[in-house]
Amino acid sequence: NSSIDFLGRVTYTPSDKTTVIFVMTEGPEYPIAVGNNLPARDSSDFWTALDLVVTHKVTDKLSVGLGFDYVEAPRIPGIAGNNKQWGGVAQYVSYAIDPHFTLNTRLEWYNDSANGFSTGAPVNANYEEATVGVAIKPFPNDTTLSHLLFRPEIRYDHADQPVFAGGERHQLTFNVDAIFTF
Repeated sequence: NSSIDFLGRVTYTPSDKTTVIFVMTEGPEYPIAVGNNLPARDSSDFWTALDLVVTHKVTDKLSVGLGFDYVEAPRIPGIAGNNKQWGGVAQYVSYAIDPHFTLNTRLEWYNDSANGFSTGAPVNANYEEATVGVAIKPFPNDTTLSHLLFRPEIRYDHADQPVFAGGERHQLTFNVDAIFTF
């Protein structure tokens, strides 16, 4: 939207096993000309977005993480009322079974109190999510192919409002990623 804003990040590592990362952005973040009858450049409503992630390596095989996100917008053109908020909490657990397989789990709670602005749903809603997956490195000791990673996962979502396809409050999804880092 052609406006200047603030973006800051602080990383604190109290030990070789624990990392704390805090990110904040403050500024007029409303996008340019989105939706019907919305201002082309809203540079007067400052949004605040906060993100905190804490990770800890419990053992060589077990890692845990906790993340918090919060966004507040004083006004969103096209949505009635003031002080729209959304955010959530996520918990991660990762266990390396061996060099080939790492089991990953995630639990999340998310609240969109901005009439679905952050999710695309037409209402305020609370969401819960549980995911189980495995990271597969088929060639962990190969110089080149060790960068190949497959991540199949299954995810269950629940919402307190009918926001999913067909007016459902639940959905189950399966996903597979293939990643090659370089």
